[in-house]
Amino acid sequence: MRIGVVGLNHETASADIRERVSFSESKKIEAISSLLDKGIKEVVILSTCSRSEIYYVDYANKIEDSGKTIIEFLMGFFDVNGYEEFFYSMYDKWAIDHIYRVTAGLDSIVLGEDQILGQVKSAQEFSLENGGCKKILNKLFREAVTTAKKIKTTLKVSEHPLSLSYIGVQYIKEILGTVEGKKVAVIGYGKMGRLALKNIIEDNPEELYVINRSYNRVEDILEEYPKIKYGKFEDKYNILKDMDIVISSTAASHTVIKSEDFVCERDCVMLDLSMPRDIDHSIGNRDNITLINIDDLKTTSEENQRKRQALASKAKEIIDIDVNDFVKWLKSSKSDDVIKNMNLKIDEIKEDTMKFFNKKLDMNCSEKAIIEKMLVSSLKRMIREPILSLKDEANNEKLDIYIDTLNKLYGFKENK
Repeated sequence: MRIGVVGLNHETASADIRERVSFSESKKIEAISSLLDKGIKEVVILSTCSRSEIYYVDYANKIEDSGKTIIEFLMGFFDVNGYEEFFYSMYDKWAIDHIYRVTAGLDSIVLGEDQILGQVKSAQEFSLENGGCKKILNKLFREAVTTAKKIKTTLKVSEHPLSLSYIGVQYIKEILGTVEGKKVAVIGYGKMGRLALKNIIEDNPEELYVINRSYNRVEDILEEYPKIKYGKFEDKYNILKDMDIVISSTAASHTVIKSEDFVCERDCVMLDLSMPRDIDHSIGNRDNITLINIDDLKTTSEENQRKRQALASKAKEIIDIDVNDFVKWLKSSKSDDVIKNMNLKIDEIKEDTMKFFNKKLDMNCSEKAIIEKMLVSSLKRMIREPILSLKDEANNEKLDIYIDTLNKLYGFKENK
């Protein structure tokens, strides 16, 4: 048996293309069933916003052909004929190494992100429930998840945040000591605004506003967090004058908070996450205002990126060791069936021989036990060397020849 992977990701295909080759649950079920019908032995589909991949198991002389079959299937399945250039194929150790790297977050858009680990585990469980994931891929995905958890625990790659929104909120907490009991306003509800709201609400502020031009855009977070209040954009200055913390992240092309209109008599920390800047930079000259902008945060983000890359190198070392262990297991598992059949053959010969002895000889229980042990021991000596040769053979092609020869000589049926 050999392992392969076919797919596309954020490095090989644009978001538009990835959206077209994206699996819903019903499409996963249909695809798993179709590929098993085509003779693919095992299938796991991993589909996220940044990748769609099919991991599969097939025979040594079919693995490359199976990869081509799967790509052709995907192009027809999603009606994307002519998209071959966006797909990649990997086999054997390269495919094994790939799922380990993916699961550890080393192949993600954000290096070391944690979310992919749960997505990999869910993909395995889904395929297991739908008959696609069996002995080989079940073992592969479980080991990849175990390694990813080990990397997460020992190296803590994701504990060095890269998000400017997250770093900015942490910066505010360092300045104030705590957000608890503070009055907070977040202006804008784009990606950074959403992250800022979710990061800061966990610290129990006394009051939390989201100020946005459109109420419809913020309905979802108001429903999710009833504690958050909506502020109209035209009322922003009236709201901001009483705030301890102001975070602005709009997509405006001009200054949103002007110095001449902004009045605040209390101490206030302001975080400007926009470019061009939302907050008039002269506001930061006031004695009661601490103004943080993107440039203040980029140094931390870039330093954290360097730390993540250094830790990623250590993670690769862990992965290399665990991948080699899995490759050894996979190689040994190829001979499992023929070794099992040889041992069954010994049991069969032993039973037939003991039946003959029992008919011809008058033996007590002790004598029967001694003869049976000697018989089994003698028979096992006949297969000991072949079994050791199977387990020690490093060349896959030779191993396949040995297995095929033994199956033919003994008349074993191969478990395909």
